[in-house]
Amino acid sequence: MEETFLSFSIILAFCIIIFQFFYFKKRFEETENELKKLRAVVNKISFDFTLERMLNASSSEIMRKRITELGEKIFDYLKKKYNLEKVTTYMEMKKRIEQMNNIPEDEKENILEFLENMIYIEYSSKPLSPKRREKIKEIIITMLRKMGSHQAT
Repeated sequence: MEETFLSFSIILAFCIIIFQFFYFKKRFEETENELKKLRAVVNKISFDFTLERMLNASSSEIMRKRITELGEKIFDYLKKKYNLEKVTTYMEMKKRIEQMNNIPEDEKENILEFLENMIYIEYSSKPLSPKRREKIKEIIITMLRKMGSHQAT
């Protein structure tokens, strides 16, 4: 009788230990997923804040330089994404993108607007007006977000 009770107690203890192991493993995975979501939110906020600081420059010359640097990165991304490796200028890319039919309209509009603004920055020596600055900032933020969402998937 005591042996049966002892065996039953040992089996019950092992069952409880196994249950707790799987229960805590599941809870750990849920917590890990929540942490990933929170990290994504923090990274997005950090990205927005950093980008805003980069693009808010006191002098238009510094801002023009920063926009040009970001523009080159976006240009390289677009070259790879749309297989335009031979394209070397914003003007060439704009013409090629206009001819493409496989790009969704809203994305195509954003790309063309970005390229037009980069062409303006590249060829114009005029300082950027506050209105144009804001427009360029918006389109660059949109393009960088799209780049990030494509790279995350």
